[in-house]
Amino acid sequence: MAPMVPVHVAICACTMDRPGGLAELLTGLAELRFQKVATAPRLTLVIADNSQAGSARAQIEAARSRLPFPVIYAHEPERGYANARNALLDATPGDADWFAFIDDDERPSPLWLDSLLATAEATAAPLIAGPVRPEFQETPPGWAERGGFFELGPFGEGEPAPYVSTNNALVRKSVIDRYGWRFDPAFNRHGGEDEHFFRRAMDAGLRAVTSADAVVSETIPPERVTPAWLFRRYRRMGRTIARIDRKNGRIASRAIKAAGWMVSGAANGITGIAGPSVRSMRGLCRLAWSAGSLEELLFWNDEA
Repeated sequence: MAPMVPVHVAICACTMDRPGGLAELLTGLAELRFQKVATAPRLTLVIADNSQAGSARAQIEAARSRLPFPVIYAHEPERGYANARNALLDATPGDADWFAFIDDDERPSPLWLDSLLATAEATAAPLIAGPVRPEFQETPPGWAERGGFFELGPFGEGEPAPYVSTNNALVRKSVIDRYGWRFDPAFNRHGGEDEHFFRRAMDAGLRAVTSADAVVSETIPPERVTPAWLFRRYRRMGRTIARIDRKNGRIASRAIKAAGWMVSGAANGITGIAGPSVRSMRGLCRLAWSAGSLEELLFWNDEA
């Protein structure tokens, strides 16, 4: 029997002025192992540097000798989330079979990519989403640890994925090539370009499933573990979802949901007067999400 030809996976990450996070990512990628799939894949790492000065170039060049696979460095000086993601698409080798997306503030577990590929083999789904676990740099308050505000998952194996994000995903390249999809520059400033990208794919009928063991850890610095930071984050998320729904003609349903969440968020948020709790922080997040959604629907413009 002829040996199986290994699939070619392009591991794709954007970076911008995060040398510490990028170093952790590179270290984790160097430790990847494969034991679930029948044949270990051929790997290429693609890094898109969105800093104006190309500050990651020297770090990437220095890492080449330590990595067991080739590295492609792409400099995209024009600031923007979608611009950087599109630079990844453009720099990926044409013969790649899969995109494996991960962020520059994350570290993959050794079996991260092995698990994503095993799920893809078992399900034949073109979109695979994995869980993200927080790694707090300092001991977090109880509400942050118990509330799940900084994690995605845990997921079951091979279950329908509610969403897919570039912080942990495997995507069949031929599907993206067939549709000619790109990341929309309308999301350059506030983000959400990946949410829009994958929502479009799922709306087109592409199946997305979860990979339970494809874990990555996200570094959470202490300045993020505050009510103010979470409010800003969920406000931005609300704007993103509303912008996607506006583009898809779903304004009315989004406005109704945002109004309902604002009422329930305000009610739960009142319980936080004596101090943050899981319940009050969830209320705050709902309130912020609703405010962002309504702000986008009422005062939108594509440059905002």
